[in-house]
Amino acid sequence: MNQDMNYSEGTKSHTWFYGLTKDLKSKLQVTQNKLIRFVLNLEPRSHIGNEDFIKLNWLPLSDRVDQVTLCNVFKMHNNLAPKYMNEHFSPASNAHSYITRFNGTLFLE
Repeated sequence: MNQDMNYSEGTKSHTWFYGLTKDLKSKLQVTQNKLIRFVLNLEPRSHIGNEDFIKLNWLPLSDRVDQVTLCNVFKMHNNLAPKYMNEHFSPASNAHSYITRFNGTLFLE
């Protein structure tokens, strides 16, 4: 397994989502859609579209997990994250002296 951290591995707090089956992810999205119908006082079978997410300033579940994960990776890359998040990752440039296109990538130590 490659040791470089890609965004889908993110931080441990959100890796649970990527390990879920497609069926469980679908059930979570259905639950979010039901919450949107409840909050917007829509009919139980009404279609949930992008405009409904925009009205509430919400993201679909998978997009929200991606957003939080990428935000955490940004913080780690720019030394803005808490120490417990940074302690297991270091820039690729610290791993070797070769100039590569992944020099800014974070590596798991």
